[in-house]
Amino acid sequence: MCGISGIASRNSLESEKTNKMIQAIHHRGPDGSGFHVGKSFALGMCRLSIIDVQGGKQPYVSSDSKVSLVFNGEIYNFKEIRQELASLGVKFTTASEIEVLHHAYVQWKLEFVHKLRGMFAIALVDEAAEQVVLIRDRLGKKPLVYCLDQHETLYFGSEVKALLAAGVKADPDFEAISNVYRRGYPGRGKTGFTSIQSLPPASILTYQDGHVSVKQYWQPNTSKETKVDFATALTNTTSILEESVRLRLNAERPLGVFLSGGYDSSLVAALATKLHSGDVNTYSIGFRDRKYDESKFAAQVAQALGTKHHNLIVEPDPLLIVNELAHCLDQPFADSSIIPTYLLNQFAAQSVVVAVGGDGGDETFAGYDRYLATPFLQRINPLLGVANFAISNMPSTITNRFGRKGSRLIQNLTKHPNIESRYSQIMNLMQPEVFDQLVTEKIKTTQIRFDPYLTNLLNYNKSDATKSLRNLDLTEYLPEDLLYKADIASMAHGVEVRSPLLDHVLIDYVSTLPTKYLIKGFTTKYLLKQITHQFIPEQLLNRPKMGFAIPRASWLRNELKEIRNDYLLDQTAIRRGWINQAELLKVLALHDEGMDQDQIIWPLLMVEIWARTWLDQPISSR
Repeated sequence: MCGISGIASRNSLESEKTNKMIQAIHHRGPDGSGFHVGKSFALGMCRLSIIDVQGGKQPYVSSDSKVSLVFNGEIYNFKEIRQELASLGVKFTTASEIEVLHHAYVQWKLEFVHKLRGMFAIALVDEAAEQVVLIRDRLGKKPLVYCLDQHETLYFGSEVKALLAAGVKADPDFEAISNVYRRGYPGRGKTGFTSIQSLPPASILTYQDGHVSVKQYWQPNTSKETKVDFATALTNTTSILEESVRLRLNAERPLGVFLSGGYDSSLVAALATKLHSGDVNTYSIGFRDRKYDESKFAAQVAQALGTKHHNLIVEPDPLLIVNELAHCLDQPFADSSIIPTYLLNQFAAQSVVVAVGGDGGDETFAGYDRYLATPFLQRINPLLGVANFAISNMPSTITNRFGRKGSRLIQNLTKHPNIESRYSQIMNLMQPEVFDQLVTEKIKTTQIRFDPYLTNLLNYNKSDATKSLRNLDLTEYLPEDLLYKADIASMAHGVEVRSPLLDHVLIDYVSTLPTKYLIKGFTTKYLLKQITHQFIPEQLLNRPKMGFAIPRASWLRNELKEIRNDYLLDQTAIRRGWINQAELLKVLALHDEGMDQDQIIWPLLMVEIWARTWLDQPISSR
């Protein structure tokens, strides 16, 4: 696991910028750094050593100096690829993944990407072909951002801050900021900066003659359906899961498992316990507010599995948000679960370097309630006109009593022309009418050119709405929100997080199974739950899903109230002119009166903190 960066140009090359880029992301690879400068390019990396600690140094340069590359991530099947290459006569001098990647490219050119099973961001220079190639893994677990400037120079790196350190312009992208207000993250391909783009998952970027082209090399299979009975599907899926976990237990550094006590992480912990030769350490965090505390459930599962369990109780810390997270999040981001994710990695980093987690279970196995609710609500769409009238005339003092999930359901009892429009609303943090009132014309007049929840569904199998929604989340919500969060929070502490439930072999298989195997009646994630019950008693897991949430509404009303007001109501925010202050005061007053508005306030606060950290401050002071 590493941080990578580089520059390629048709003109004069300022290679010393690469050192600045690596220094900006040195937290990703504290075990060492390396650089390679060619005639028209420069590569840099900082390394977190996991495999072949002594021999896997980067950048890797071929013996004839024609091919050089840097790599961030893990290739779990690199030994199998190495054996295949050896059978073709290839000679190896190290036991590292990076040398395998080099020889695989030489042997199969860009087709080699189809052989890779893992998480990766790869940058390679082929001097004979006079091109630079950037490759991102299928699910987008490892980030890779880039900028092609007005001089046709390409900058790229693992994080935005690396490009800013090289002098790339930090101009705000108002479309991305609008997306953060509405959804919590910038959106596919966006970073919050007009000049910097994120390479989409499963994509290959080629830079040649000063131009960039991007092509997709993989997507989940949504058209094919495997004809198997449920027992066979259960057996096959269990076998793939065991292999996926086994591959991710290979490490030369201390390893642990993140355990929340829910189905996904509990299954991963159970398989790790079964397959790992030594003791398994599990890690969880909790809150004093019982409504958000899953730590007792994690402890029960850990006891049943016989792991060495470690637990941390989290308290709200304003300085954490303003200082630490603000400097980690170089993109505007408003998923508040970044806080427990960050603290969990900080806690685990005291004793492990590699952690295995349950990310992706809901997307892979259809675990979200919205996969049930969306098709149902659209089926009764004609009846919702009356419901919408009643809801619009219902006092907010009444609707607020239904709780968070109930209030969200009530908000969505409205008519929609199609399922795409309905799902777009369900995924919103801030509803359109609130957005229109709160956001000024400076933001509002920005044309939202691409809403994936309104357009991407057209590419999928609309005869099976649940499959369509699940695969949309796999390609949009998962990489742009959940995996970005996991990468930033883990790499801030030098921890590599591995996600066996996001193995592409597993996804390729599960995506072809009938939806009735994933959702049975009102039970979501049915197949995964049946697998988990083979290892853990059902009574330890059969409870309402909590998610990795924080007591956000309470914190914004109490411990974070002063910071909230300082950032949103002062002259800096007013001069920025993005938010209608009169409407904001109404929202804050409602929240302080006990009517939770945190899903609106939190994105506003996080965007303002990001703007002050990455737009207002000079690079030298960050």
